[in-house]
Amino acid sequence: MAQIANSHGLPFTANDADAVAAFDRTVMNYLAFSPETGGSLKALLAMEPDMPMALCLRGYFVMLMGVGGLVKRARSDADQLNKDPSRLNPRERLHAQALTGWATHSLGRATAIWREIAALYPRDILAVKMAHFGLFYLGDSRGIRDAAAAALDYWREQDD
Repeated sequence: MAQIANSHGLPFTANDADAVAAFDRTVMNYLAFSPETGGSLKALLAMEPDMPMALCLRGYFVMLMGVGGLVKRARSDADQLNKDPSRLNPRERLHAQALTGWATHSLGRATAIWREIAALYPRDILAVKMAHFGLFYLGDSRGIRDAAAAALDYWREQDD
């Protein structure tokens, strides 16, 4: 797998730029609460089933469902990501750690890692959104404000 940058300049471990674009579409669908989110994730995984961020995204989505019986699926994705961390870039390793923390019942640990990712890579909108989610459920209203504000200057109005 190669390192391929998305439209926001973030590196992804992937075989194909089309998979990176499909990842971005899936995240944008998620952010827009689109009913196409699940279908776009399935298409992404069909295109590139071993893409680290695709596996991480699936794990996040499984955890977001809040169904205890599905946690095993998220743990499986985390285990697959952590099997060979040397194939992941530093940002992806942090996302894998966040998924592992969340799937092992530590939303606080996951949220701290998402905030770290967002601080290091403020254009990683998935990290910003997941940090917002975690901070909301942890009851940290100041953290919600501060995490979003920290990333704000790195985005332009025309960014998608």
